Amino acid sequence: MALGRAGLVGLESHLLERVDAAVLAIDLQGRILFANRYAETLYGWSHEETIGRLASEFSGVAINAEVSAEIMEALSNNCAWEGTFEVRRKDGSVLSVHAVDSPLYDSNGQLAGVVSLAIDATRERVEGFLIECSAVLGSSLDYAQNLASLADLTVPFLGDICFIDISDENGLRRMAAAHADPDKKSLIDELGQQYPPDPTGPHPAVEALRSGSTFFLADVTDDVVRSLTLDDNHYRIVCELGFQSFMCVPLIARGRTLGAVTLISCSAERRFGPDDVELLSEVARRAAIALDNSRLYDDQQRARAEAESSADRLRQLQTLATALSRAVTVEEVTKVMGAIAMPQLGSLNRGLWLVNEPMGTVELVQGFDLRGLQERYASISLDSQLPAAEVVRTRAPVLVGSAAERDERFPELNPVAAEGAAFAAVPLIAEERTLGVFALGFDDDHVFDADEIRFLTAVADQCAQALARALLYDRERHERDRAERDRRRIQALNKALQTSLLPPVLPLIPGVELEARYQPALAGLEVGGDFYDVFDTGGDWAIVIGDVCGKGPEAAAVTAVARWTIRSVAMDIRQPTQVLRKVNEALVHQQLDDRFCTIAYARVVPTSLGIRVSVCRGGHPAPVIVRTDGELETFGTAGSLIGILPEVRLWEETTQLHTGDALVFYTDGVTEARRGREQFGEERLHETLGACHGQSATKIADAIENAVLEFGGPEPSDDIAILVLRVT
Repeated sequence: MALGRAGLVGLESHLLERVDAAVLAIDLQGRILFANRYAETLYGWSHEETIGRLASEFSGVAINAEVSAEIMEALSNNCAWEGTFEVRRKDGSVLSVHAVDSPLYDSNGQLAGVVSLAIDATRERVEGFLIECSAVLGSSLDYAQNLASLADLTVPFLGDICFIDISDENGLRRMAAAHADPDKKSLIDELGQQYPPDPTGPHPAVEALRSGSTFFLADVTDDVVRSLTLDDNHYRIVCELGFQSFMCVPLIARGRTLGAVTLISCSAERRFGPDDVELLSEVARRAAIALDNSRLYDDQQRARAEAESSADRLRQLQTLATALSRAVTVEEVTKVMGAIAMPQLGSLNRGLWLVNEPMGTVELVQGFDLRGLQERYASISLDSQLPAAEVVRTRAPVLVGSAAERDERFPELNPVAAEGAAFAAVPLIAEERTLGVFALGFDDDHVFDADEIRFLTAVADQCAQALARALLYDRERHERDRAERDRRRIQALNKALQTSLLPPVLPLIPGVELEARYQPALAGLEVGGDFYDVFDTGGDWAIVIGDVCGKGPEAAAVTAVARWTIRSVAMDIRQPTQVLRKVNEALVHQQLDDRFCTIAYARVVPTSLGIRVSVCRGGHPAPVIVRTDGELETFGTAGSLIGILPEVRLWEETTQLHTGDALVFYTDGVTEARRGREQFGEERLHETLGACHGQSATKIADAIENAVLEFGGPEPSDDIAILVLRVT
């Protein structure tokens, strides 16, 4: 049906020439009758090339039957249809348009065709695509899954093939590969498996990673294909895939190149240009940020796992220290070493040898049967070529990670009898003497990392200290058994050695209330250096509070030496100054990693008027006397730090405490508790104590602890130890 003149006049109105939209009039046979000037701009066809042409030929992209039916139904019902579809421009590029198709009537009011008004929807389409990309990349923290989904999303929107390669410690690793044609997925998988990007070769992804630059080629010639393929099979795969054009963009986030994304067109009708590269660069930018965020999350999770592992090892060291502190004899110490749990290392097969200097051997301790090999390795000569002998000679650990390394380094070991593949043997050294060797065996190959080596060394140090004490105790026990007084001293020392780094309960002193509080730093994730102890020295009492420099297993070792030295010497020496001098000698002699400590030591003597207290301060904060009338007195003259110099300057002061008086000992974790840059300080401590006169030891300790934690928070940055003595 021909259009009426009135319709043509209306369509040719100059107003349509000024619209920034393509306007086409199409008759019912599908021929284009009218096109405004912008139609040429949008589609690329001139006015002469457009008029009289079939719309289906003009668009170059077939509209599916469902959309065509929707358009005809709308027009038949005198309604307009609106939607988005693709057309092919004259230059071959595909264009997304958003169109509104309205019915066109002739002069008699009969349906004569359709007027189509179309605008470029490429930006809308691209924005929608980028939104989908962001949604895919943010869907989870599994970046491998996200990158695979992104590759699937890019085809066929950006190209026919997508590769995403990520940099790791081994070079480039292909994380995702997608093809628009599922039937060709096996080809790109074969390409990735047989011909991954060579880190030293000219592969575009490698070049992008190396230089951080974008690479693209509009036309992939046969010469290009041959230059990039490694052999005939490689060339065959690429030819079957039909590479026509490619672009490769680096994945860069926070100044680091993390990998590259490559898009390939396998259609001669689709050649990549600058606009395609720009769009892929935006996709790569978003992917790089998501990848970097995922890696940061993985790093955080790994750091958290390492922190938890470190905390577990510290808890194991605390458990070991507690168990060893209760072990007095060599037999008891060795039983602890055989029974202590070390799940972090995953080994239950253990060996413990003690040095027998007169015989020139190391002797396997009973109970360590080495899975039935006790007879073979029960006694090892120190001049043999076995691991235990080498450890004693070199005073250094022997770490063997595999059966091959074992056979090469120690051919004397029977490879048939030695079931395990890997093992670690560490020396037990105390007071510059090698006391023995502690060994762990592993069924499979094992890599010893730095944390494991430090942990083993810390275990060996604690065990060596306990063994040294136990050996000394065993040697002296027979002599002390002859006299009752000596027997009592042994019992007291035995009781002291069986306590942990902090006493489980405080003793009962007649006429005195005792109360203690302890708060470990950082929720107990590290072994603390603060300690306290109260014990009977034979008619009078010793009160000790101290603070070891630093934290961790090394600080715990210093604490053990200090506490056990005090408990040992205080039984024979009454003067606090002499007790601390002995502690100083022990710490300086053992050279425990240049660590030192502060100690306040008090001798408490009950009298008819209350108690008499003599205090010596080795660099420790002064204790505070709280009199019944509320008066506060700091007590004791500051002396030298303990464990630094061979000679120390120490003073002793004595005072009398009466009924209702209290004496408060504390560590610097109280006064140095922080809230921002502000410290709790002595002034706040004195204010707290001033309000506690006349109260029980329990209430005084609670008041100090609550005030410090309320000020600095529930997880203090330093250990807090409080010990309160009150005369009743």
